Amino acid sequence: DQAARLWAAVDELGEPDRTLFFRYYYQGDKLKDVARDLGLNGSAAKQRLLRGRQKLRQQLMEGGDAP
Repeated sequence: DQAARLWAAVDELGEPDRTLFFRYYYQGDKLKDVARDLGLNGSAAKQRLLRGRQKLRQQLMEGGDAP
């Protein structure tokens, strides 16, 4: 249930963050490869992951579950 909620929240992130999260965390692709494919530099990709994690944490906490 918690995993389903997490991926539902990831799905709400929008692009390119959704693809970035999916490929980096789920598929295990290297960040530099995902960033390149999405037209981002490594620093921008790291920043998007950080902000995305913060947003996901907030959404899950509002739903009653802290990751």
